[in-house]
Amino acid sequence: MSGNKQHPSKDKKEASKAATADIIDKRRNLRKKEDKIVRKIILVIALTLLIIGGFLGFTVYRYVDSGLKPLDKSDDQLVQVEIPSGSSNKQIGEILEKDNIIKSGIVFNYYTKFKNLTGFQAGYYQLAPNMTLDEIGKQLQEGGTSEPTKVADGKIAIPEGYDIDQIAERVAKVTGKDKKEFLDLVNDETFFNRIRQKSPILYRWVMNAVRYEGYRW
Repeated sequence: MSGNKQHPSKDKKEASKAATADIIDKRRNLRKKEDKIVRKIILVIALTLLIIGGFLGFTVYRYVDSGLKPLDKSDDQLVQVEIPSGSSNKQIGEILEKDNIIKSGIVFNYYTKFKNLTGFQAGYYQLAPNMTLDEIGKQLQEGGTSEPTKVADGKIAIPEGYDIDQIAERVAKVTGKDKKEFLDLVNDETFFNRIRQKSPILYRWVMNAVRYEGYRW
């Protein structure tokens, strides 16, 4: 009878081991649950950051893409803009944005730097909201006038593809001037120098037109 009786201390040890194992299992299961929760939280945060990053990236892209385009393609009304001496690309961009010539001074600043458009000169310029950043940059490189000039009120629409003779007829019809008078001006060096001083863009346009037609000295 005495040989079949279990030792009390042995029972306590086995019970203690079982309790310890149970505690370990509970802690392990709790840790697994916590790990799952942590992974879910990390996944949610990562997805949220990805969505936010994508949205911000798209927003920045739209902002830059819009800033590279003319402010208003249909608005060719000239505006006189003064560029002070010593102005940086950033300051010029701010002036152009303030005068409603471009959409974003920030985009202008970085675009002109990336395109290596430098050497902008101080002076007065006649610019329009339908001009591209390249056109504005090139005019700023060529220089404006030292004194304010009157912005032209009259406009003459010249259809694309018109030759110099057709242009002369259109100018004569709109202004009431003689067609021959316009063609004579095309070969007047003094007249061209005056155009170059007052409006470099108009000067380039006229030069291209007359060179194409074989006019000029």
